[in-house]
Amino acid sequence: MKELATRAVNLSPSMTVAIDTKAKEMIAQGIDVVALGAGEPDFDTPEIIKLAGIAAIQQNKTRYTAPDGILPLKEAVCRKFSRENGLEYQPSQIVISSGAKHCVFNALLALVNPGDEVIIPAPYWVTYPELVRFLGGIPVILEAGIEQGFRITPEQLNAAITPRTKLLILNSPNNPSGAVYSEDHLRTFAQIIVQNDIYCLSDEIYEHMVYTGKHVSIASFGPEIQSRSIIINGISKSYAMTGWRIGYLGASLPIARAIAKIQGQATHHPANISQWASIEALDHGESFYCGMRESFRKRREFVFNELSQIPHLKVPSPEGAFYAFPQTKHYHGLKRPDGKPIAGSLDLCTWLLESQRLAIIPGAAFGMDDYVRLSYAASEDILHQALSRLKAGLAELV
Repeated sequence: MKELATRAVNLSPSMTVAIDTKAKEMIAQGIDVVALGAGEPDFDTPEIIKLAGIAAIQQNKTRYTAPDGILPLKEAVCRKFSRENGLEYQPSQIVISSGAKHCVFNALLALVNPGDEVIIPAPYWVTYPELVRFLGGIPVILEAGIEQGFRITPEQLNAAITPRTKLLILNSPNNPSGAVYSEDHLRTFAQIIVQNDIYCLSDEIYEHMVYTGKHVSIASFGPEIQSRSIIINGISKSYAMTGWRIGYLGASLPIARAIAKIQGQATHHPANISQWASIEALDHGESFYCGMRESFRKRREFVFNELSQIPHLKVPSPEGAFYAFPQTKHYHGLKRPDGKPIAGSLDLCTWLLESQRLAIIPGAAFGMDDYVRLSYAASEDILHQALSRLKAGLAELV
């Protein structure tokens, strides 16, 4: 048989999805696994949103829609951008897709040619560099470790830009570190982007999970940066609607039209029922995400305090999202009781899953092998179990 396409063979599977899937398989087999791998709120979708979805079914809103989404939802997204971010868009500049990840892929499809360089700060969400490579682009990784608060500097960004640079991918609040870029930081980045005439893909899916201050969108610093920005967001994290699969983006009209054209050929529109439910989320869901954020704030404090008591573990208090990203490099080079060495974060997470039945994500998945990621989007009881297992597993390494 003829070989598969090179782009498919070379694409690496998502490590976060793989570990979460493995943990769920073990749980299905009756194994007592505590899983802190998935980036998914443990809350149920609010009742008013579920009722909107049910109403859409009962009203037979189950047919095809426009490829880039229904007009009432695009109008709701415009209201949201104006109300919460100070950004003015027309519905023609909005594209509704099947999740924020789908929006990211569509935007990269519209922008990246083979050989284009895409600047990606590390730690990064696992999908960014893989999609850039998939399209023939060149990921340019800028590392920002714990000493920098997991934030790249304007000097790093300036130095990385070449004539082949097409865009910067920005993710604030950040997955996996929880780092949040300040308003001053973002304003300087915006100036650099405009001066060098590149694009910015800003993934703001965790915007409602900021624990100090308020989220700021990089596109809010004037029309020149807004025209060069593709703002990615969705309803999954803020409204506990991960399975509803709705993401959205705002962009300049030429970019939005290009993305809509791609989507029309590739997937068409996201689920009609989910779109109608998402209007309810965007227009009336503020009290829900505010309450969820306060729950996450308490869990964050618990997790940070517990992690801070583990010897040789370095961990900053996350500023946003719902992840902790402790530095574990002290444990690399130590040995398991069976004599096998811990060569890096993947070995460490494998050991914890095998010995303690604890599923967390190796930092290697995010471009930073000296760290691991734990999600605290889980109950305090589960978090207590998880941290007890983490302490026990690390204590066995010699």
